[in-house]
Amino acid sequence: MTPGITHLHIQNLLTIESLELSFGAGFTALTGETGAGKSILLLALGLALGQRASGKIMRPGAKSTAISATFSLDAEARAYLAERDLQGEMPAEVICRRVLRPEGSKAYINDQPVSLETLSGLGEMLVEIHGQHDKLLNPKTHLQIVDTYGGLQEEIEAIAEAFATLKVSRQAVQNQEEALNRAEEEKLYILRAAEELDALAPQEGEAEALEKRREFLKSKGKTLQICQSLEHLLEGEQGAFQQLSEIYQVLSDLRAYDPDRGEALLNLQDQAEVSLKELQAEVQGLQEEMRAEGAMDLEEIEDRLYALKAGAKKFGVMLDALPQLWDNFRERKKQVNHGPEALAEAKKALAQAEDRYRALAENLSRKRLETCRQLEQEVLQACAGLKLEGAQVLFQHEALAPAQWQERGLDRLEIHVSFNAGMAPGPLAKVASGGERSRLMLALRQVMARATQTPTLIFDEIDLGVGGAVADAMGKKLKALSQDLQVFSITHAPQVAALCDMHLKVSKTQGAETTASRVQVLEPEERLEEVARMLAGDQVTPEAREAAASLMGQVSALRLVS
Repeated sequence: MTPGITHLHIQNLLTIESLELSFGAGFTALTGETGAGKSILLLALGLALGQRASGKIMRPGAKSTAISATFSLDAEARAYLAERDLQGEMPAEVICRRVLRPEGSKAYINDQPVSLETLSGLGEMLVEIHGQHDKLLNPKTHLQIVDTYGGLQEEIEAIAEAFATLKVSRQAVQNQEEALNRAEEEKLYILRAAEELDALAPQEGEAEALEKRREFLKSKGKTLQICQSLEHLLEGEQGAFQQLSEIYQVLSDLRAYDPDRGEALLNLQDQAEVSLKELQAEVQGLQEEMRAEGAMDLEEIEDRLYALKAGAKKFGVMLDALPQLWDNFRERKKQVNHGPEALAEAKKALAQAEDRYRALAENLSRKRLETCRQLEQEVLQACAGLKLEGAQVLFQHEALAPAQWQERGLDRLEIHVSFNAGMAPGPLAKVASGGERSRLMLALRQVMARATQTPTLIFDEIDLGVGGAVADAMGKKLKALSQDLQVFSITHAPQVAALCDMHLKVSKTQGAETTASRVQVLEPEERLEEVARMLAGDQVTPEAREAAASLMGQVSALRLVS
């Protein structure tokens, strides 16, 4: 099965209520009066392939618009679907569907909901639409034309990677220069601040610990007094130990009269003595801690807290943020001292990135220039078959300055043309008429067809403004393209329509309240009549039919309508 669109179904789109068409390979022409609705078919196909809807496109009175298009696929499109798990029951085909309602739209591939981006990505592989102002003639696309024709994708990917590295290296140098400049401007302040903070050396959690120690030391005198009172109560003449000794004597006398009870009470007395000795040891330990040497005294703590608070106030930070500020200034001091070295390293890396990019870019430029010369010859040969024998076509090359380097290289390309003898080639947009641009675009499309994989080409009135031998030449070129690709042409030129394999006529009927567009697949005799109408206008004469038959190479067909 040849890749291309095979079916199109439209429901409630503008003036089309319901339409279903089937297509084959080869060359299909769409004709009809201006305003009949030929462009609606392009709109429908665009919507089915992910184009965003704009304006009011729903048929009046309808609740929704639905478009579906079926395509037979090539290997690239099948791989695209397989990667996204979107293959349907028929792997060689795909159904693209779009449903639009007032509240929004939904997109489907093989009945699976997808994003417009996914649908559009597939659409770019399936169909290309060209008009008089085709994107192939936009200067911004000329570099892509050369790269596609030359098969330079591998080189493009390599240079894009090198450019990404170059951007990172440039940013690194910029960051180092800015940091160094800031450090130099603030050098004296940074060094002085770092020196002060080095001397202060604030530690994490230090202030909180000092506050607690200060409160403890403030209660030191009272604590020692209490400890001395406890010692007196324990060891004095009438202290607890003396009284326990007296109690022991009394309980010993009791044991002589009541051994069991006396012994039990003496055990309790022993436990009380042990507890009192533990209490005595704790009191002695507390006193030793209070009198210990080497620990900061209250005055030293007050001085340290004052210094920390003064530092926090001077630098405008909270007390507990001082250690982090110290780290920050140590890092800034390091930048002052080591910034030039870091900048030198960044510049070295940038030079290496530039060398690699330049080497890849110059290699790509050489290949592009070779491709340009070959492409120019191919396009000129194609122009000769479009009544542009004296044309000159040049892919004008300009090398970009380093500041303008791009991820696609250091080249700027623009197509320059001349269609008149003795005139130097100039920019395509300035020196070519609409008809000349159309023919050049068709010549480019013919040449590029060998390099691209898009199976279906749609030409939207590219023959507008031309006629006679030129229109005949364009028709023959479209016919030649259709030998390898599926080609559609919306045309007003009978010379083009006469050469098609399938002829669709679009007409419009105006009712009291509704307008409807109709698409008719013409049979041979109907084709002859339509081509004759395109030649003669509303009043089709025998002479127009004879001319139409001549264009179609079917003189005998005149008998069908005689």
